[in-house]
Amino acid sequence: MPETTDTLLCGDSLRRAFERLFIEGARSVPEGLSAPPSADTLPPTSAADLYGALSTLAPQTAAAGSGGAEGLLAPSVQLLMLLLGLFYVLLISSHPGMAWELATRTAAPHGRTADPAGGGSLPFLNRAGLLALLFGGLLALRLGTPHRFAAELPQPALALLAAACFALVLLLQCAMLRLAGALTLTRELTDAVIAAKRSALALYALLLPPVLLCYLPLPAGSGAGILGCIVVLSGIVLFLFLKSTLELFVAKKVSISHWILYLCTVELFPISLLWQLVARHG
Repeated sequence: MPETTDTLLCGDSLRRAFERLFIEGARSVPEGLSAPPSADTLPPTSAADLYGALSTLAPQTAAAGSGGAEGLLAPSVQLLMLLLGLFYVLLISSHPGMAWELATRTAAPHGRTADPAGGGSLPFLNRAGLLALLFGGLLALRLGTPHRFAAELPQPALALLAAACFALVLLLQCAMLRLAGALTLTRELTDAVIAAKRSALALYALLLPPVLLCYLPLPAGSGAGILGCIVVLSGIVLFLFLKSTLELFVAKKVSISHWILYLCTVELFPISLLWQLVARHG
């Protein structure tokens, strides 16, 4: 036992001696050498000194693991989506017969996408058309989120502006139809085409909102499959509308060339103007 105690004391003394030697040696500076400069005495260094005078600051980007939060809609827009979804449910539940008749008459052979139940369904068609315009504004906001012009406006303002542009195009088309009907004495035909436009817009409001409510909350760059479904449903509504207008022209014994002229001047011309406006600012 005494030998073991002496050995431990000797080892402890040696350890302390080595620690004292290294600590004091690190603190002391040999003669002929200057002490290393401290952080206070170093000259200031800029980014240009390290990376060159032509270097620029890289833009801040979202972290890779952020989960794709970029491109999400603002809370105010999500609240607008919720309100429109509730309005859609109330519209369908309060007019189930008109909604069903509109869908069946549109899809039936030789059917008309016109007022399905006379003037009594005009309020239903107008509300459904307004709903379609607002959902169209939200879809335009969702598709335009990655672009530069979309970042210059608040998201609710951009959605309402897009809906207002769609409404303006629709009013311009109806005005052109009424003017053409007054000049060519075909008011009955042009009124039927306007009714077909109103019903096609209402049909769009019946079919698209459930799919749009699934697509709109997704971040930018995702939901390609749902977007494809939206394109297919929009194409179906467009096909039914074109079929209906063609049947109207044939029933009135109007030449097919006049139908093609109507499509180019009334339908495509205002849309092309809106597209050019968006492309110029985008």
